[in-house]
Amino acid sequence: MCLFLFSDVSLITAQDVHPHLLVKPQDKQLILDKINKEPWAKKIFDDLEQTVTPYVERHQKDPEWILSRYLMNRVPGKRYTHFYADADGTMLVRYAGDAPFPTVRVSPHKRPPITKDGYSYKMPSLEELVPYDTSMKMNLQSNAPNGKKEWINPQSFVEGINGRINDLALKASLVYWLTGKEEYATFAADILNQWARGASYQYPIVGPCRTGFLSIQTLGDRHEEPLMLSYDFLYYFLREKKYQTSWYEGVFQKIASTMTFRGFWNNN
Repeated sequence: MCLFLFSDVSLITAQDVHPHLLVKPQDKQLILDKINKEPWAKKIFDDLEQTVTPYVERHQKDPEWILSRYLMNRVPGKRYTHFYADADGTMLVRYAGDAPFPTVRVSPHKRPPITKDGYSYKMPSLEELVPYDTSMKMNLQSNAPNGKKEWINPQSFVEGINGRINDLALKASLVYWLTGKEEYATFAADILNQWARGASYQYPIVGPCRTGFLSIQTLGDRHEEPLMLSYDFLYYFLREKKYQTSWYEGVFQKIASTMTFRGFWNNN
């Protein structure tokens, strides 16, 4: 919904100026005027800000809270860098490598988990997640009549959960760009930094042509798009605050390369 705020802006700008993906710097006042004058635009912005503000406020007091809920390969010796799919590209069958930092967990299956009776499971909220979780299973509640909880493989919930956090980072970066409130930038930058540091050591999944970079299928790599957009809004903030940015663009290049050679044209 927040993208409607940018519907009247020009997307033509030099790529050495940031932001330049959704908007350009001189569009800011146009968007702010729209928010001030148009009730629908104000509602979109207010909803966006209200969604992310509780997490930003918590981050000021406990910066590890959101970072610890990002699903990563955290155990030394199991900070995997290489991932291997089965012949159909449906599930991961092998992991290898060990990075010096936690790496981003890859969904081990292309579909969400279901019970033996065919019921789906509820994706846990961020508040329900185990911080610094090192288990490859989750205690998930089924949507069956008995609502039973079971320790199971979360399958595609992995990228869904991380995608929620990525979306929060994008929302926070938008609020920062429009308001200049640095606490929102810090929240988004810390998420981006943890993700990029780990992903910089990772390689695209080995498997059929449709396997992705951080998803078993390239379709799932869309969950990483919010962080690339966040980077565009945070570009100058990251450098001003001395974040280690050397690995960021390398990760973006890996995603772009994977999408180019294995992307949507080659997917289902």
